[in-house]
Amino acid sequence: MSRIDNKHNKRRSEKTGTTKKKSSWKNITLRILITLLVLTILAVTAGTVYLAYLSKTLPEWNEAVFDKSITSQILDKNEQVISKKFAQENKTPVTYNQISPMFVKSVIATEDNEFYEHNGFSIKGILRSAVSNIFSGSKGQGGSTLTQQLARGVFLSSDEALSKDYSRKIKEILLAMQIEERLTKEEIFTHYANTAYFGHGAYGIEAASTTYFNKHANELTDAEATLLAGLPQSPSFYDPYVNMNEALKRRAMVVKRLVETNRITEAEGEAIKNTEVALTDGTDYSSDDATTKNNKYFTDYITIQADRILSEKKLESLYKGGYTIYTTMDTNVQQSIENVYQNSSYFPSGMNGVKPESAMVVVDHTTGEIRGLVGGRTYELEQGFNRAIDAKRQPGSTFKPISVYGPAFEAGIVAPSSVYNDSPEPPVYDGQGRPYELVNYEGTYSGKVSIRNAIARSTNTIAVRVLNDIGTKTGFDFVKRLGITSLEDSEKDNLSLALGGLKQGVSPLEMAKAYSTFANKGKLIENTSIRKIVDSYGKVVYEAKPKSQQVISQEVAYMVTNTLEDVVDHGSGTSAALANRDAAGKTGSTDMVDSSGKVIHNGNKDLWFVGYTPELTAAVWIGYDQSDENHYLSRSYSSNMCANIWSSVMSQSLANTPNSTFEKPKNIIEENIDRTNGLPTNTNTGYTDIFIKGLEPKKASSSLVDSTAGKGSATMKNG
Repeated sequence: MSRIDNKHNKRRSEKTGTTKKKSSWKNITLRILITLLVLTILAVTAGTVYLAYLSKTLPEWNEAVFDKSITSQILDKNEQVISKKFAQENKTPVTYNQISPMFVKSVIATEDNEFYEHNGFSIKGILRSAVSNIFSGSKGQGGSTLTQQLARGVFLSSDEALSKDYSRKIKEILLAMQIEERLTKEEIFTHYANTAYFGHGAYGIEAASTTYFNKHANELTDAEATLLAGLPQSPSFYDPYVNMNEALKRRAMVVKRLVETNRITEAEGEAIKNTEVALTDGTDYSSDDATTKNNKYFTDYITIQADRILSEKKLESLYKGGYTIYTTMDTNVQQSIENVYQNSSYFPSGMNGVKPESAMVVVDHTTGEIRGLVGGRTYELEQGFNRAIDAKRQPGSTFKPISVYGPAFEAGIVAPSSVYNDSPEPPVYDGQGRPYELVNYEGTYSGKVSIRNAIARSTNTIAVRVLNDIGTKTGFDFVKRLGITSLEDSEKDNLSLALGGLKQGVSPLEMAKAYSTFANKGKLIENTSIRKIVDSYGKVVYEAKPKSQQVISQEVAYMVTNTLEDVVDHGSGTSAALANRDAAGKTGSTDMVDSSGKVIHNGNKDLWFVGYTPELTAAVWIGYDQSDENHYLSRSYSSNMCANIWSSVMSQSLANTPNSTFEKPKNIIEENIDRTNGLPTNTNTGYTDIFIKGLEPKKASSSLVDSTAGKGSATMKNG
């Protein structure tokens, strides 16, 4: 082979080798591209499958989730908030137009400047967050839009919301996209503003505005709005109550963002930073029962009543439904009660280290509305024992106007001037023919005494004699008419009704209700504590319509009132007297007996005063929850202690109310009296008293002649 051929072959061989190298690189490149394509397809497929999987694990769309556990508010009669009730979150939703515009601008500038441009998530934000996470070596939670934050807060569980896994972030984005598809930007922001946590148990801008500044969200100043806008990032760290300096630094950063995004001018920003804010001294709403000051017993009662009403109507719970409860409480009256009950000098000293308890309730007898109450001297347990409502105690002599004198005036058997014999003789007999023991509180007797004086002095013997004369069933029926529901049918034959000796006893509220009938000219109005309940949409779901009934005549009511005025004026209840104001009432006490049933002569079990003015009726009780030989009230403490409490509360409650008098009905007449028997006479004796026209007694009382054979059954002796 020639040299030329060898060179040619060599060149061809080199050319072929070069071609093979080029083909090899092309093949490698092609293979890489195919591999990348396959990997991309696999990644996209896997991603699609994963997204499909995550989509199936997403919570079902339910717009009601934005309104869960809305705080209910309890208002007094002047529509001022006295308490808030909620399950886990104190939240009061507001509309977009009810939010401070500065708060809206501040949140968007600080948290999501592209809020109005994105569709639920921000690519820039995600990339910025990813780069930050790479350099920091951690999986942070940055880059979330307001919509993502809303999705995280209301749709994800607490564990998911706190997770830093990327799957949580993807879920968050998918949910944010759903929200953006269904809601407008204003609706999204409103839901965010209503659900964000601001510290101290306050969820939402309205609860935060109330908690920190005691005002509504649309009443915030720019300085207040910018401060609150900075709290959701870290409510505990920026807590203005604990760390105002950090809260102000955070506010300064919010203001800086407002300026940088051209939402306010630099001058406006400086003005905000130089404005001080004054935090309210209001309620800490971190518990599920945020009640202002001292209204616990009253709000407990309201809560129980409202829960019952809502349950009967099969409505959402008070703690979740966002109701507004309009109550009958008069804050002035309630505070007057609280003022007295915080002063231990109004109460007996304790025995063997245990202090006696007490309860009081005040009612507006013209409407039946409860104006104030306390169920004990100290508040110990939410919805615990409320003595004003739940305690059933023997009422003692406070029962005499209800069971004896009211029905006796109505029957025309006696009048205030009627004379009875205050003496253990002649005897009266119980239903078994046994003599009923006639004993006065002091153990002494006064002979002939008028009904008027017997009421003023609280004479036991005469009360029993009058009940015996009118018949125990007449007294029993009268008691029932006045709203006492705790009586049993077996008690209709008991002479012990005269002295308040009952099987079950009565509560202070029942006693106030009964006396309200006298104060309200014979008209009994059902007691109410809730005027109406309005749901979170403004719909009235309950409105009180208390029953009202004329159960006794105005004349009978006035006769009782007129005689009870003497009790306060110069009788057993002088401590209840009010300066330049009409007042009527009755004292009462019950004997303390030991375990064998023997009376402890120096001890009382219960002390009472129930009374009224032309405006208000109130009942006061003092005693031990469990009385025994080691825990009872010394007789050195009389019912005038209760009368003194009553007087102090009424004086404060009515301080700004004009004086008024008890109105005398036209059928109340005044006649001359025969002093020997108390009967009306045509002779000018110089002594007159009142009668109901047409019901003037025609004969002297049975106790003035030795011809009594009573029917009844003996029970306890009360003062």
